[in-house]
Amino acid sequence: MRYLPILHFGFLNTQIVLDKRESQKYNGLMTIELNRKLRPNICSTMKTILVFLFGFMVLQGFAFAGIGADIAETNRVILTSGRWNPSVDEAQKALTAIQAFLETRNSTNDWDRSDIENILKHTKEYRVQFVGIIRDGKKLIWCNFFPKEDGFDYWKRQEVRVMDGGFWFWRIEYDPSTGKCLNFAINGYA
Repeated sequence: MRYLPILHFGFLNTQIVLDKRESQKYNGLMTIELNRKLRPNICSTMKTILVFLFGFMVLQGFAFAGIGADIAETNRVILTSGRWNPSVDEAQKALTAIQAFLETRNSTNDWDRSDIENILKHTKEYRVQFVGIIRDGKKLIWCNFFPKEDGFDYWKRQEVRVMDGGFWFWRIEYDPSTGKCLNFAINGYA
C-alpha cells in the first residue's frame, strides 16, 4: 500500500490509501479506501453534511410554496380588458411579491392580521385575475383574488366584483417597475 498526500474535499481533509492489488480485481481501476483511523470522523462529518443539505432542500421547498406555487395556472388569468396586458412573467413576479407582502405585513389591526392568516391558510383555494391598469402615469397590475369554488363562470372574461365575503375576496396592486405591492384591500363581512 502507498499513501497519497492529503486530498481536499471542501473543508474536509483526509488521507487516501490506494491498494494496487485490489485495483487489479476491478479491471485496473484504482480503489480508494479511507484510512481506518479517519473513517469514524469522516462518517460523522458526512452525516452532518447530508443532514445540512437535506434541511437546506426542505427550506428551499418551503421558499417556493405560497401563493405563486399554490394557485394553479388553471386558476389564473390575465384579462385583456385593462389599459395594458401584463405578461405571464410579470404576473408570476406579482404573486411572489404579494406572498412576501402578506408574510411581512405589520398591521396593528387584529382584524387584518386574522384575515391575512386566513388568506395564507387557504392559498390553494383561490383564483386570481390580473388586469393592467395605469395610475398617475404608472403601469400597475391589479390582482383580484376570489374563491375558485364559487361559481363565477365568467371569471376568465370579465372582472369578478363582489361586496362582502371577507378574506375570500381581496385585491392588491403590484408595481412591476419597483416590485412593490400597493392598495391591499380585503372585502368586509355582511
